Amino acid sequence: MLMLIILLAVLVSVLLAMLGSALLMGNALCESHYLNDLDDARSAEPESTPNSAWQDNALPG
Repeated sequence: MLMLIILLAVLVSVLLAMLGSALLMGNALCESHYLNDLDDARSAEPESTPNSAWQDNALPG
């Protein structure tokens, strides 16, 4: 009976450890996708030149 309790405790602890590592790994994957999306968004922004702001605000004529 004691052996069964010990075996059950070991099994539960292993399952909890696997669940915890899966949650941490999933969080890291989501975070890396988020950071990649940020990098993609930054690289998609057009480079602004000092003269472009002046040209955008220039009066017509």
